Amino acid sequence: NACFDNIKYTQKIRGHPTAEFLSDGDITNYCENGTLNNHGSSHLNKRLIKFVESKRRNTSLALHIFDDNVIKSCEYTERGDGR
Repeated sequence: NACFDNIKYTQKIRGHPTAEFLSDGDITNYCENGTLNNHGSSHLNKRLIKFVESKRRNTSLALHIFDDNVIKSCEYTERGDGR
């Protein structure tokens, strides 16, 4: 897996290889769920929904979540609105 190999063997933070402080499980989790592809985006959206739902009951604010796969087409905006 290119993502895993890149993080484990190539990336450094403050001169230290990431393999010194990230487990193989941490790296795998990031490569599968933390990247901005369809799978990772879906995983992150589920985490966001869970967080917003947990806060919705404790606030008077209106909280909304827009599916990023739908709004990228700009169908919710008007021409000339700065999109």
